[in-house]
Amino acid sequence: MIYSFIIYLNYIEEYILYIVLYSALLGIGFKSEHFRFRKLIIYIIIFPLLGLIAELIIDSFALQKLTLLIIEIISIIYMYNPRISDIISLYIINYTLTYIIQEIIAFTAHLFTSNIDNYRFGLLANLLTIILVYILTKLINLHPFFHYLTKENNPLKLIVINAFAFLQIIDYYYKVKPDIYNMNIIFIGICVLIVITLNLLIAYEEQRLLQKEILLKNTEFNSSLMQEMITEIRRTQHQYEDRLNSIISLVNVCLDYDTLKEELLKYSDKLTIITNEYDILKLNYKLLAALIFSKINEAKSINKHLNVTITNYNITTKVSENELVDILSIMINNMLDATPTNEACEVTLGSKNSRIIIKTKNEGPKITPTLQEKLFTKGYTTKEDIKSHGFGLYNLKKIILNYDGYFMVMNEYSPDKKKTYIVFTVEV
Repeated sequence: MIYSFIIYLNYIEEYILYIVLYSALLGIGFKSEHFRFRKLIIYIIIFPLLGLIAELIIDSFALQKLTLLIIEIISIIYMYNPRISDIISLYIINYTLTYIIQEIIAFTAHLFTSNIDNYRFGLLANLLTIILVYILTKLINLHPFFHYLTKENNPLKLIVINAFAFLQIIDYYYKVKPDIYNMNIIFIGICVLIVITLNLLIAYEEQRLLQKEILLKNTEFNSSLMQEMITEIRRTQHQYEDRLNSIISLVNVCLDYDTLKEELLKYSDKLTIITNEYDILKLNYKLLAALIFSKINEAKSINKHLNVTITNYNITTKVSENELVDILSIMINNMLDATPTNEACEVTLGSKNSRIIIKTKNEGPKITPTLQEKLFTKGYTTKEDIKSHGFGLYNLKKIILNYDGYFMVMNEYSPDKKKTYIVFTVEV
């Protein structure tokens, strides 16, 4: 009976440890609504009791471990209700970190004595782990670490997953076949290090190849943008020269001053339009300028009008130029797709406080809270070709959040309230 009570106390300590670590990883303070007294009491008393019952009535180690895992997952959902991917990440981080800390404590204890009662020592080890983890959460903000770890393709995630997998194997051998574990502990440790090292080398090589592939694609895309801009400049330069020659010829064609004046005014208006279009070249980001040129021509080719306003030609931002091209391209593409034929849409570029501000405006439907939430969901699209659409705004959101940026979608209306516009603003 006394041992059952000690096991129960062990489980209570474990769940207190979970709540300290999970809250720090999720960035949830202890004063939030998650920690209402009644909810907290149920968490600390009921879930450890379920763990005790599982340990007492289930003989199979594998089935017992699976049951305890299910109980822990239910406890996470009960307290925090996170996404499924976050539940998996929380469990893996918690298991890996606490296992390593407790093994260090156990190793230190074995240096001083070999006569250790596992259950009573477990109480002390759990208490020390709670104190150490609590100190860790006060010294380090673990929420950005968790946010980084849940991103796709990063080396730290691979290290944690590898460590988790091998700790599971070690735990199995220690509890099921302790004699094999004790005989082969050095061999197991060496195997763990070799496999983790190989995984890291493979991941590094894959990451390097992926970066090369992205760089090659960006180079090809940027080259095509610049080539298009150069072609357009040459075409307009030729057009400009033709019009200058025409102006020179007017002197010989027009018979009186008034006729000459009228014709010159016509040509000067056309030349002003050309000059205004090429103000885009003043942008300090030349790839952005090339992209805007490309999109203006694309709009013309589908009988749509793209009006561009630049309020600050000296753009300052911490976002890379390739990613800026991605952001602007996604925004303009979505705007052009939504703009009816022979109608106009507009994009405004500016910069303030070392951040770029991009705003697009086009006719569109009323933005409801439901639609606003769906717009940035992976795979959501209003187009018929689902396979090739539905990722633009989702990818845009990822880039913006990666740089702690800001985006907003809202409606504006024409003065007579007959037209509804969608205004999409990005600041990053």
